[in-house]
Amino acid sequence: MSATTIAIVAGPAAAGLAGLDGRFDWGSVATVAGAGSSRPDAELVVALGGTGGGSPDVRWLAEPPGEPPVGRVIAPDGDDLWSRALWPARDELFELPPADAAAGVLVVAADEERRAAVLERLADRGVPVAGAAELTAGALAAAATVAFAPDEQRERPMPGAAPAVLAAGRHLIAPRCRTSFGLLAGTDHLAASTEDDVVQYAHALFRFPDSFQPFRVFGRLAAQRHRASVVYGRLVDDLRAEATV
Repeated sequence: MSATTIAIVAGPAAAGLAGLDGRFDWGSVATVAGAGSSRPDAELVVALGGTGGGSPDVRWLAEPPGEPPVGRVIAPDGDDLWSRALWPARDELFELPPADAAAGVLVVAADEERRAAVLERLADRGVPVAGAAELTAGALAAAATVAFAPDEQRERPMPGAAPAVLAAGRHLIAPRCRTSFGLLAGTDHLAASTEDDVVQYAHALFRFPDSFQPFRVFGRLAAQRHRASVVYGRLVDDLRAEATV
């Protein structure tokens, strides 16, 4: 399978975290807006997220699919997937400067009530906080720490956008999970089982940032294997191999 032209179809948030543009040894790639339902004119189409891209060759989700997957679907967890993986981390994120000294914690949770509860508890401790239903590149750049709130009723998989946080040199608080895709809790990120864990970790990271500096270093190193220009190249190789079977 030739893959000289690749289109990554994505909404603004996904494009800023996991997209890619440029020419590489394995092909040329462009990230295009994912609002339409038509398929871009490219040999390989990868859709980030659950909508857009027409009939993409690969659909790459940041969370487990809510229904049985159709076609080649990649996600961090779920049944009948073509592959399990986190989102790639956009190359430009590795070049972001350190967070501002006054930057605080961004709490990411789709559940508004859960998000608000964590934000309130951190604000009571004097920690600068912001909340979002999904991570964006702009919010990531403005934060020192990104915390994905766990679900205390069930195990959540590693968030698909976790490599983007580490690539940006930000601290990551992620749900404790069995499959971490090469990320190592206690070395490159902190794993939280409860909201109490999130609050305690985020408070400590804000109060004693120098003590946790190694996490930023090891986090960026761990994110290298998730670098977009490397991961999409591997995807091209996988599809070429599949075509020869």
